Amino acid sequence: MKANLVPYTCIYVSLLAIMTSLAAPAQEPPHKPPERSDRGSARGMDPAERLKRMLEHFDADKDGVLTKEEFKGDQERFKRMDANGDGKVDAKELEAIKERMKKFGGRRPGERGGRPGRGGGSRDRREDNSPAIGKVAPDFTLKLLGKEKTVKLSKKYAKKPVVLTFGSYTCPPFRRSLEGMEGVYQAHKKDCHFLFIYVKEAHASDGRVSPGNVAQGIEIKQHKTYEERSGAAKTCQGKLEITMPILIDSLDNATATQYGGIPNRAYLIGKDGKVVYKGDHGPMGTRPDQVKAAIEKLLGK
Repeated sequence: MKANLVPYTCIYVSLLAIMTSLAAPAQEPPHKPPERSDRGSARGMDPAERLKRMLEHFDADKDGVLTKEEFKGDQERFKRMDANGDGKVDAKELEAIKERMKKFGGRRPGERGGRPGRGGGSRDRREDNSPAIGKVAPDFTLKLLGKEKTVKLSKKYAKKPVVLTFGSYTCPPFRRSLEGMEGVYQAHKKDCHFLFIYVKEAHASDGRVSPGNVAQGIEIKQHKTYEERSGAAKTCQGKLEITMPILIDSLDNATATQYGGIPNRAYLIGKDGKVVYKGDHGPMGTRPDQVKAAIEKLLGK
C-alpha cells in the first residue's frame, strides 16, 4: 500500500515546486537613473535643443507651428517671438530665434559660465562693503529720471523711512521682483519714500549675455553715457509699468558700489538714517515679501 503512494507523492512535490515558482514575484531589472544631462536644466543648453524642447512642450497639435493659444508662457515673450505678428511662430521665426541665441547667448563647447575662475563669463562678485543693519546708510545725491531735479537721501529719510531698490532691466530675477516691489510701493507709498536706483546692466548684450533675455528680445548694451543709462531706465519703466521714482546712478556706479547693489538689492532705511533691512548680496537681493514685512514691522502694523 505504501509503495502505491510513491507516484502520487512525486507528483505532489513537482506541482508544489511549479506553483512556488509561479507565485514568486518577477524580478525587474534594476532601475537605471537618468543620465546627468537628462536631469539638468536648460541653462547652458544648445539653443537648438532649447527651442526643440519648448516646441515639444507647447505645440499641442505637433504641427511644428506655435500658436498664441498653445503658448502658455508670458504673452509679451510670444509677441517678441512672433516677428510678423500673425499670431503664430513658424519654422522660419524659430530659426531666426535660434540664430540670435547662438550669436548672443551661446557658449563655446566645454566652456562653463557663471562663476569667476571656472571659465566663461563671470558674475559681478565684487567685495560687499555695504552698510550693516543698524549702521547709518551712506548719503548720496542722484538725478531723477528725465529731470534735472536731484534727490538727496538724508533729506528723504528725515521725513519718513526710505525704501531703496537697486537693479537693471537685463537682470531676469530683478525683473520678476521689481513688479512685486511696485505692488509694495502702491501699498506703502504714504508711509515710506521709495527710490529705484538704476545701475549698470547685469546682462548687457555686449557682455555676459542671458539666453533668456535673448529669447525675449531684451538686448541692451552696457551704458557708456549717462543718456544711455537713462534710456535703459526709461525702457525698464515702460515695459514693467513702474511708477515709483527712478534715480540714475553715475557711470562709475559709485552709489551701487557703496550699497553692494549690483546686480540688485533692496534696503529699508529708518528715519534716523540707519539700515533697518537689506537684501542678500547677489541676484536674489530684492525680495518684495521681505521688504513688505520689514516695513510693517517698522511701522508697527
